[in-house]
Amino acid sequence: MGVVKFDIANTFLEIAQMTKALNPFRLQLLKYVNEHKNTTVNGVCEGINRKQSVVSVNLVKMGNLGILERNGDGTKGYYRVSKKFKDVINKLHEYLNTDFDYTSATKGDKENN
Repeated sequence: MGVVKFDIANTFLEIAQMTKALNPFRLQLLKYVNEHKNTTVNGVCEGINRKQSVVSVNLVKMGNLGILERNGDGTKGYYRVSKKFKDVINKLHEYLNTDFDYTSATKGDKENN
């Protein structure tokens, strides 16, 4: 494998911001939404047998973080995993599976540790 140079500060920041909000329940929501593209809050509630209020609050939070996208208007919204989140996960996968050039870290990155 070749050495991959990342914009380390932005890559790590994106990964950390999106994944820090993923607790076990939100991972369950993420998996369900990924498997049932363009599903509604009610569809998720029925699929995982949880209350609407709990599901809705968590889907909105995941949407605000860029993990999910919501299409539709009013009370009829359809959720799917966002392209941005998939891109971040692909960056993480690439980072974990390639040689890394640690010398590409910026001075600011080194000072923050």
